[in-house]
Amino acid sequence: MKSHKPIVFTIALLIFISLACTVGGSGEESAEGPAISEGDAVATSVAATLAATLEAGESPPGATAPPVEAPAATPTGIPTETSAPTPTPLPILRVAYLLDGNVWLWTEGVGAVQLTHAGQATDLIISDDGLVVVFEREIAYTEYELWAVNSDGTNERRLFSMADFAALPLMDGAIGTAAYQLGWVPGTHIIAFNTRPLFEGPGLISDNNLHLIDADTLEHTLLLPNGQGGMFYYSPAGTQIAIVTPASIHLVNAGGGNRREMITFPNVYTYSEYAYYPAPLWLPDSSALLVAIPPQDPLGDPGTTTALWRLPADGSAAILLQNVVASPFFISPVILSPDGSQIAYLTHVGDEMSDQRDLHIMALDGAGASTSVYASGVIWFSGWAPDSLHFAYALDAPTNMKLGQAGTAPGPLTDTGFANNVRWVSADDILFEAGGAGSWEIRRGIPGGASVQIAYLGDEFPVYDFDY
Repeated sequence: MKSHKPIVFTIALLIFISLACTVGGSGEESAEGPAISEGDAVATSVAATLAATLEAGESPPGATAPPVEAPAATPTGIPTETSAPTPTPLPILRVAYLLDGNVWLWTEGVGAVQLTHAGQATDLIISDDGLVVVFEREIAYTEYELWAVNSDGTNERRLFSMADFAALPLMDGAIGTAAYQLGWVPGTHIIAFNTRPLFEGPGLISDNNLHLIDADTLEHTLLLPNGQGGMFYYSPAGTQIAIVTPASIHLVNAGGGNRREMITFPNVYTYSEYAYYPAPLWLPDSSALLVAIPPQDPLGDPGTTTALWRLPADGSAAILLQNVVASPFFISPVILSPDGSQIAYLTHVGDEMSDQRDLHIMALDGAGASTSVYASGVIWFSGWAPDSLHFAYALDAPTNMKLGQAGTAPGPLTDTGFANNVRWVSADDILFEAGGAGSWEIRRGIPGGASVQIAYLGDEFPVYDFDY
């Protein structure tokens, strides 16, 4: 399940980019919409196609396939061969993004089309099959709605109205309610979301609930009321949900029943007005979750450890796997590889005023702990590739991204020298934001190789999601 979850570090990154970085983009915006570069010709074989696109460009207009001769008749008495099975179509990349408050969709081999025209869109998420985009509209200050549109631009419909949000229980001191986390129930067009109260001043907390809306039938279900939900993580099989609060992780069945408390922990200090929610990782076979729990006071005793736990999906007791001394989570949390075999984390180097850090890559069982330092410097870890071997991290600036692999020297992640919000489509295919203030763009590239522009956004900071 893809899921959108607020990430506090993004706020600091946006401030850094706005104040310090203005890097020219490679696209130009036309009156009809965003310029679409040669990225529209990207075909289904990612690495080969990107290289071919850059070297050869698109096929000439009007080009046709050569005629196919009819097969010769099979001589009588000679058995025919069994017909070859129909090949499984290769995945097609779709990227949904916002421009001028409207939803656009870029499709591999097709290009970009505008799906909505009423404006006011502020966030979006595309379904696992790429057929539906759900998006949030800000109708007025503190007044939001959830909408959906098909990927061909048809059947734009409202899922949850301002009146629906206004009818929800309101936390003391709040002046409104909006959606907080959005995610799809695996294999369906059912959108899951929780809500957050809106205040006149600062404050970012959740109502800890869970709503479901079928984007096809518009049926709404309150699965978990306020105080019974939290941040939610569906198992890959879609049969169970991990419910995370600032002090616990529970498991429930997809229908909301059979609630089991898996682990409790002290609220982690954030030194700000938001609450910390750990982000567990489901193992690919849905058998268990892994989660890293930081110390309660990340700036307290420098020897205090982050605990890594395994939470079996059958409800049996949580298992402590390992403890590591790591930098505070708001600099970079301990990140598990997608298959759960490795962890990446940072440690502070030098005195308390130093910004130097070591990047550790280590097997989750602790093997190789004495030789786990991969790189040193002013480092931020970005994320793992789907193969759980490659990873991305930033060195010296949050947008100077490097490509790493244990036992292999690092190199540039992209050909732009400026990359933000890197999203791994596959181990050989990435999406990222480039350009900088005034010339933002979304690009697709080969990790460590060439990239092409998918969309030029100008002054608008990219908001996008993808299906593959």
